[in-house]
Amino acid sequence: MNGTVVQRNFCGYNSFYIDITPFAYYGNELNNIAVRVDAVQQEGWWYEGAGIYRHTWLVKRLPIHIVTDGVFAQPVKDSSGNWVIPVEATFENSGKTPSSDVEVEVTLFDNAGKIITTKKPFHL
Repeated sequence: MNGTVVQRNFCGYNSFYIDITPFAYYGNELNNIAVRVDAVQQEGWWYEGAGIYRHTWLVKRLPIHIVTDGVFAQPVKDSSGNWVIPVEATFENSGKTPSSDVEVEVTLFDNAGKIITTKKPFHL
């Protein structure tokens, strides 16, 4: 980004995430993001492919945000035989202020998109 190599990935099938914040220009200065695909390195496969095999997104986030793949929910039965779904979320604060008030709401949907239940907002 902007002339600096910020990531190398030797397999087009592996996903990865890059925080480009430290490399960005701000204000009216133009940013340049370049992606280069090179099949010179051998992975040990008979066919390297030399491509990008995953979706690519440029994501803008607030300073306090849930990290990519930072939500985990594992349904379990409680002692009375009812299902409960504990939810864990990992947050990151990339801002300059030490913390902020964060409110979280968890909603469970069925396959048709209908709301099954909602845990009202709680503060972190």
